[in-house]
Amino acid sequence: MQQYDTYKTSLEAELSQITEQLETIATQDHKTGDWIASIKDETTGSADENVVADATEEWGTHAALLEQLETRYRNITRALEKMKLGTYGICEISGLEIEPERLQINPAARTTIANRDREKELPL
Repeated sequence: MQQYDTYKTSLEAELSQITEQLETIATQDHKTGDWIASIKDETTGSADENVVADATEEWGTHAALLEQLETRYRNITRALEKMKLGTYGICEISGLEIEPERLQINPAARTTIANRDREKELPL
């Protein structure tokens, strides 16, 4: 694949950025690899209702963002692993080669253009 090194560099850079973002809103369970939304420690045990309400709102915001970031994180790490295994750029649904134009836009794509709507069906 001609663009392999470009895709790898792009994926590694994005993984670094996403990991930084995840670390500001969550902690990673090193046993499962899952990310868990977190809040600032200074709110723990507070009796002030406003502080508790703000912390709850912050946690809700983090949880919503976390889902998107974690999905992207897993797709990127999967793509990098596929590069190591020599299976990068192969559609996980059809087994066909993923179009270069799709990989240029999304180097972590798991499916061909024809199957992109079904990508959500694939397990994380």
